[in-house]
Amino acid sequence: MKGRSFYFFLWLFILTAGIRLPCLKAQEHPPRVERSTEKVIIGGKVYYIHIVEKGQTLYSISKAYGVPEKVISRENPVLVTGLQPGMVLKIPYVPPGEKVTETSPSSPEQEGSYVLHTMQEGETLFSLSRQYHVTVEEILKANPGLRPEDIPLGRQIRIPRKRVLPEKLEFTQEPQQKGIVHVVQPGETLFSIARSYGLTVRDLKKYNKGLRNRIRPGDRILIPVQPAAPTAGKERNYELPSDTTSPAVQVATYETPCDSLLPATAEKRTWRIAVLLPLYLKENAQRSYIDSSRIDPVTGKRIRKIIRRDPNWIYPPTQALLPFYQGIVVALDTLGHTGLQAQVTIYDTEKDLSVVDSLIRSGILDSADLVIGPVYPSLLSLVADYTRKKQIPLVSPLSRKDDFLHFNPFAFQCRPSRDMEDRYVASYLAGHTDKNIVIIHADDSLSRQRYEKAKNYIVQYLPSFLHPDDLIVREVMVPHVIAPHDTMNNIRLSLDKYRDNLVWVLSDEEGFVSEVVSRLNTHSDLYPIRLVGNSTWRYFRNLELEFFFKMNLHLFTPGRVDMDRPKVRQIIRLYRKHFSTDPPEMSFAWYGYDETVFFLTLLQKRGRSFLQCPGDHTTPLAVRTFRFERTGWFSGFMNTHMELLEYQRDYSIRKVPFVLPEIHERP
Repeated sequence: MKGRSFYFFLWLFILTAGIRLPCLKAQEHPPRVERSTEKVIIGGKVYYIHIVEKGQTLYSISKAYGVPEKVISRENPVLVTGLQPGMVLKIPYVPPGEKVTETSPSSPEQEGSYVLHTMQEGETLFSLSRQYHVTVEEILKANPGLRPEDIPLGRQIRIPRKRVLPEKLEFTQEPQQKGIVHVVQPGETLFSIARSYGLTVRDLKKYNKGLRNRIRPGDRILIPVQPAAPTAGKERNYELPSDTTSPAVQVATYETPCDSLLPATAEKRTWRIAVLLPLYLKENAQRSYIDSSRIDPVTGKRIRKIIRRDPNWIYPPTQALLPFYQGIVVALDTLGHTGLQAQVTIYDTEKDLSVVDSLIRSGILDSADLVIGPVYPSLLSLVADYTRKKQIPLVSPLSRKDDFLHFNPFAFQCRPSRDMEDRYVASYLAGHTDKNIVIIHADDSLSRQRYEKAKNYIVQYLPSFLHPDDLIVREVMVPHVIAPHDTMNNIRLSLDKYRDNLVWVLSDEEGFVSEVVSRLNTHSDLYPIRLVGNSTWRYFRNLELEFFFKMNLHLFTPGRVDMDRPKVRQIIRLYRKHFSTDPPEMSFAWYGYDETVFFLTLLQKRGRSFLQCPGDHTTPLAVRTFRFERTGWFSGFMNTHMELLEYQRDYSIRKVPFVLPEIHERP
């Protein structure tokens, strides 16, 4: 066993040694703003895409492109929070010889698109959304920079005015508008469908009342034109006006169903994969330490003694993510029998920005076909900015934060965000309005904001036959410092003896959840309680698991290990062969295996063109199902698949069939 452990450690060290490079000094002078040559068409207008670099100002960007600062600010509402490095700005294209004036177009208020509402005491964004029949997100979008938790009395809020759309089209009948019916294929999005017909997403929504961004294969969409059907695999080029600094630029759009992409043209070569993990090799290499805890009673000096570490000792911060690496090893063993050629290199990032910065500056990642990691959001944003510029696909393996996906079409997030998980829970509660719905959260501004958003999601997912005013949700706010007796009373008063109580504890903090769940447990004999939780609860160590089964916990999770599946048993055998032990059920080894297998087989199947439609790729995995969907225009992909688990009173856990429903349009 000792020999095996030492050999494994030595192998790990060889794979990753030598990647720490000296840090280069930052520039002392402001960087010169280089005019981008990248152009896109948005809503029929031509824009440059400019990525803000450190030291650049709105004034310097304005001068480089010959566009006034006010015009740039008007086109990019995100600037209300200030110019930040990494921001992606759209700069209006100015033909040679023309000038852009600062004259603002007619305001939305003048166009009748908004209603101005003056905030009164006791009003919230949620109450306004119910009053005007709009969503909180629509109000926030219409008021850039608005902070929901800090809106002063008397402030005027712009409320989007609802537009009257044509009657809902019934595709089983002859549509009144002239056009054709398009049946959605796997991997297609509204954006890809619209551009394949030379239209915009707005055009499609105009002729299809109730059409949402979230579409599924088999949906039928009316195309308000009579074009020839798109040709599979054909590339259409739109030529943009040229200027004095660059030749004519062509933006290619593909009218390609996923089924016609590769493998006919699949690239036959060795794929280079870079994996960035915090393994702390330097600390693990220290196989001894000096113990100076004892003092010589004669001299009064400390006694220094060299202590040899146990051969199986691993630096504690390494232990959490070492299983992810081990899952990669097992995945490569599995893929080795498929003929796939891949060179996988592991780089030790520790948890140090300077290490990652040195790695990027060395250029060692430039030749990578795929980058997996880092796992920490602070390091991920730095690498994401770099891989976006180099157009290298980047995979975030574990983080739930999705900020890095914004304006990064080459990025993938494997774990659904917290907001996506809240949508799943909200849709589940919306389907059980006959129950007494209780939401318990901490009494702080962030928790209150999350609660308001979650309640708004419940309203959006309500069945069409229910009016939002009929929804009753009992809110319990628990202060961080509160007497146990008061906590008991607050929770007890929210419960109903004669109906099932669906109680969602809206928190990911173990201490808070443990306190609230233990209080709920004291009421579970008198009140029928069905506990609703979050995926992070499965990793809590100091919470009584018995409470989950007793209160019939329901929670959504990206995946669960099913020991009865042959695939899982196969992985356990391979894991045991390499590491002489079994992977724990809650180990990151399963994530390392699934993500490596999924993306390497995707590369093998489609080559680098997999960026066009990764959502249709399926391959046998251990615990997870990936359903990647773009989070927005020119943005990256997020896995939106989650499974519902039920902790039953017989101490078993079963998977409950559940599909995230469509959001219902409200009049």
